Amino acid sequence: LLVCHDLIMFALVGKTYLYNMSWEDPAIDQRVFNLKEDDHIITIASAGDNVLDYLIEGAEVTAVDFNICQIALTEIKIACIEHLPFEEFFRIFAQNDVELLRERYATVLRSSLRKEVQDMWDAQLPYLKSFMYSGSSGFLAKLLVKVIIPLCGLSFIEDAVRRRMPKEEFLELVNKYHLQVKAVAWISDKVLLAAMCLFAGVPKRQLDLTNRKTPLGDVLTH
Repeated sequence: LLVCHDLIMFALVGKTYLYNMSWEDPAIDQRVFNLKEDDHIITIASAGDNVLDYLIEGAEVTAVDFNICQIALTEIKIACIEHLPFEEFFRIFAQNDVELLRERYATVLRSSLRKEVQDMWDAQLPYLKSFMYSGSSGFLAKLLVKVIIPLCGLSFIEDAVRRRMPKEEFLELVNKYHLQVKAVAWISDKVLLAAMCLFAGVPKRQLDLTNRKTPLGDVLTH
């Protein structure tokens, strides 16, 4: 897998977006940047979430990305903000209402998008089943959450997140199933890490720079 890492990753670029949502916390960036209206940020577009957060802070933002599909995702989020009420935006991106996105794309959003962005969504939107698990990183998340974790007897993790389980109760379950947790950590370390980085758009050279020596099992135990 590592030998073909970059070949597979760049084969995905331009055909789909890798990130369906941004994983970084822009609040941390703001503590460092202290953005103001006279600031200009140049950033990768990624899923567009941090781009929009920087705009809220008042800065001028230029988003760039070597994957046109990430730009298309950013632009459709902007179009939704501009043309849809907040309740519908929330239903689409927070509650995973793909049918509403399809309806509004055809009647409201498409005409406001650039031709290359229209082309991407014309091709992909009819086949989109779940925004939460869309994109290559979304596929990996679905594999982990819906297949590997349940197979290892750890379905309580998803349930804990859904019902906001108190930390003490959650840790009791983690301790109870510590062998299964270590099994998932081993699978993630030995198999999924390289795949996750591939589908998350991390080139092999960047992956090599991490030189991570701490096993994921130790991280989870901590």
